[in-house]
Amino acid sequence: MVTDSTLAPSAHIPTRRSFLAAAPVAAVALAVPAATLCATSGDAHIIAAWDRRVAAYRSYNSPPVPDVDDDGADANFWPVIDQCDTVIHAATAATPLGVEIQIWVGLHNSAAWRSAEENAFLARDLAYMEQNETSFDWDVLPVIAAIRSLRAMGSR
Repeated sequence: MVTDSTLAPSAHIPTRRSFLAAAPVAAVALAVPAATLCATSGDAHIIAAWDRRVAAYRSYNSPPVPDVDDDGADANFWPVIDQCDTVIHAATAATPLGVEIQIWVGLHNSAAWRSAEENAFLARDLAYMEQNETSFDWDVLPVIAAIRSLRAMGSR
């Protein structure tokens, strides 16, 4: 039986209200292993910066709207991306997910990639990377292995 005296000082006992407040994160649960979600609070700033970064890249890469003057419109995305990268680069991750995000950012920033590869990086799509392993240079193979290892650690 769990009593107040057996809980750690920072322990939180969920209520119905906290479960309902968490409903908007249900979509994230589909993309991130459940064990990892339980241990991501220490990297909330990394995860938030990653989400903003991905949204900025998706907007930047989306087709232009016809009949709209977009001279310099792409310049609005780069400050957001740069700020997100600064947060991610400066952070010391506390969870496997935080480290994984840092690796994806490093990989994404390391070279000019084809559209399919860039989409895989932004989706953190390890399956794509594993299926196309033979098309990558040697420097990418240990990165794929590191991401695979981090995911295994997060699922324990």
